[in-house]
Amino acid sequence: MTRQRPAKAPVPAGLGGRKWLPLGIALALVIALGVQFAFLSGFLSPAVTPVRTGSPLSLEGFEQTEVTVTPSVIYLTAGCRQLAMASTDSQTYSIRLGLEKEVDVRPTVHDVMKDLIENLGITVRMAKIEDLQDSTYYARLLVQQGDKLLGLDSKPSDAIAVAVRFDAPVYV
Repeated sequence: MTRQRPAKAPVPAGLGGRKWLPLGIALALVIALGVQFAFLSGFLSPAVTPVRTGSPLSLEGFEQTEVTVTPSVIYLTAGCRQLAMASTDSQTYSIRLGLEKEVDVRPTVHDVMKDLIENLGITVRMAKIEDLQDSTYYARLLVQQGDKLLGLDSKPSDAIAVAVRFDAPVYV
């Protein structure tokens, strides 16, 4: 029995080169190993903060959203309200692949992160878009391993791209 390759998804302009793939995989490995090190050793960088009192899982003031994308725009919709965030074509492409549960011919960095997170026994709890300062949105990806809960400082597009791959909710 021969193994068939998945059909190629259309690649946005400027994403066809493979020269960035090794860098993306290396970045995902470094991030995943850093998170694992933080869990095991208790050492955390400022971008990786342990969740303490005042539960970060609290959703007071937040609404769960539905994620949709068009090239260069991420839409977060809750009821009759919608937040549109500008992003890059490559980020919205990766989010679209995650929403459609597709993997391109070569995996994106977010696909590699999904594999690493799953294999390290980490659960993605949610993505929260927490703040807007000087036209920049700030997000946190909440992950859990056993009884340890971490809030990872993240670009909203990265937090969303990882969350949709795990069917984790996205809050604003």
